[in-house]
Amino acid sequence: MKKIASVTVILFTLTFACGFLPPEASPAPTLTMAPPTETSTPTAAPLETQPPSLETQPPDVGPECVQPGAHQPLVDTNFEFYPELIVEFLNTGGSEEELALSLEALGIASPPTAVIVGELSGDDRTDVVVALLDPDSQTVPNPGLLLIYVCQDGQYALLHTGLSPELFSSPEILSIQDMNADGIGDVIYSSTTCGAHTCFEDVQILSWNGANFSPRLEGTSRDLPYPELQITDYDQDGIYNLEISGTGIGSVGAGPQRSLTRIWEYFPERGVWMPVQENLGPSNYRIHSLHDADSALGNGEYEIAALLYGQVINNPALEDWADPETERLNLSAFARYKLIVVYSLQGNLEQAMQTLAEMDQLFPFGLPRHAFVEMAEVFLAGFAAGGIELGCEAASNYAADNEEIILTPLGSSSFGYANKDYAPEDVCA
Repeated sequence: MKKIASVTVILFTLTFACGFLPPEASPAPTLTMAPPTETSTPTAAPLETQPPSLETQPPDVGPECVQPGAHQPLVDTNFEFYPELIVEFLNTGGSEEELALSLEALGIASPPTAVIVGELSGDDRTDVVVALLDPDSQTVPNPGLLLIYVCQDGQYALLHTGLSPELFSSPEILSIQDMNADGIGDVIYSSTTCGAHTCFEDVQILSWNGANFSPRLEGTSRDLPYPELQITDYDQDGIYNLEISGTGIGSVGAGPQRSLTRIWEYFPERGVWMPVQENLGPSNYRIHSLHDADSALGNGEYEIAALLYGQVINNPALEDWADPETERLNLSAFARYKLIVVYSLQGNLEQAMQTLAEMDQLFPFGLPRHAFVEMAEVFLAGFAAGGIELGCEAASNYAADNEEIILTPLGSSSFGYANKDYAPEDVCA
């Protein structure tokens, strides 16, 4: 089952959490849902959240659309006929509980929950969401359908038929929630695809627009490996954000990793959830501390950048990856160069020159890492001639001319494909 992530508030700190290790390859996880009882089909169940989020409550489910009664059972037939057969089954008195059992017996129930009920169209009557798996498809994974049956004039009508995205699994119903405080339930569902080592999910929110159901989640979650989902309501206004955290690629070749949480916020003027923020999780790998220092420098947070570059150079508790000794030398040489950039931006040229002298002593002429010393020298010469713009231009040109010595050791060839490659312009960012 998919783990429910606790509400994560990422605070910037100079202490370091335990390092992330990539998970073993395994089937894609799913959201925990309220389990069905022996006598009832599961109704809309809240995604698990923790303070400061409110626990979400599903919209009230009104009376049954059709009273249970004598009916013909679902029969084994071609997969394409089931959407209409299910309408007939429900409208002749078949209950949601019986439908779930029948789909399971026929081998077309999409796990873990093929049938869920809720109020989806604003008429206070019970509507039914069904997830089907096509067992006869030659595609791997097996695709399927997401079907929504809406109560209209005392009968069910099939008002939504959604196909699995190409190369993704049959739909997995995650929950029905009133996500935007309009009193009507929204359907949260996903489909999964897995490669040799890693699984990804295509997550979507469906909402009623008065005539049909339309997708309301913009952007994509398909690039977030082994995702964990949660909904949050920090301001407690009844309108929920969706947060999806990619927990890591299941391959050693990806290198050291850290989680990435993407946050979708509801925009009422458009009636959609849009991605508004991404947060990196903590890491105690040296390369990630360098990335954080670079981010702080790019944001103009010079004091924080200097402290983090100092951690890259001096903190023995930081973890390395495949070749600790070589990695420490390369990263510390680059971090010292970056400190010179920071000190120059702060107007502390005395400290910049002192750091250059230390670099020259640690990485003397004739050794490969002396290239970092030379890059610092050309930066300072350009800075003296024309400020930060000329200094950065000179350093970037030097890095481009010496890419294999300066840039390659900092990137994915050393730290795995989940980590960024440095470009010439990054030496001053």
